[in-house]
Amino acid sequence: MSTFPATAPSGVCAVELIMSNSKTTDLVPFIARPTPDTTKVVGARAALVLSTFTYLAYANEKLADPGGPTLVDVGPGFDPTTVPRTEDFHCLIRRPDFGLSTYDVHRDGSGVVLSSTQSRILNFRTGYRMWAFDRPRELSAESMMTGFLERENIPYDILTDHDLHEQGLDVLKHYNTLMTGCQLEYLTLQSYDAYQDYAAQGGNLMYLSGKGFYWVAGVDANRP
Repeated sequence: MSTFPATAPSGVCAVELIMSNSKTTDLVPFIARPTPDTTKVVGARAALVLSTFTYLAYANEKLADPGGPTLVDVGPGFDPTTVPRTEDFHCLIRRPDFGLSTYDVHRDGSGVVLSSTQSRILNFRTGYRMWAFDRPRELSAESMMTGFLERENIPYDILTDHDLHEQGLDVLKHYNTLMTGCQLEYLTLQSYDAYQDYAAQGGNLMYLSGKGFYWVAGVDANRP
């Protein structure tokens, strides 16, 4: 097994898996956090915050499954039989053993309240196309922003909701510009305070989100 280089810049990375027949591949993403050394080498004064709490809230959601364990009404007049049946759609439907989102229910009808990065999250993919809109969403949408930053040669770091929750304003002090992800829906009190403190101290906060600053999350201190 290879070791991820300590000198690598922050970003959205992936491990490529190739089946023995060499015809089936998969990219399993992970997020590389910055260090003071990598930030200095990159020259990053801007940071993009990936909405990892939102990723977890929607992890492996089954809202498009007409016979599935959904907790919510997707919308008036919505016909789940008309959604695009992409490979992403079929993966989510056929692997309920990977767990449910907080928009689904358990077999006894109770709502799901726990989500974990320790689970396999099938809609945490850079190429994921969301069934309801047939377009990228969450990580796959935010990857479009990292692509823009790369093409424009803008030095940047990648942070996450978890970083803001754990480190607060300290993790943001180096940056003069902070960009939100495309769906900053879920926050903890600590991550919300980090944004608020950053803006109050004169930081440039670029709000690039829809449905942002909307809902409440909590992190288990014993299992963060």
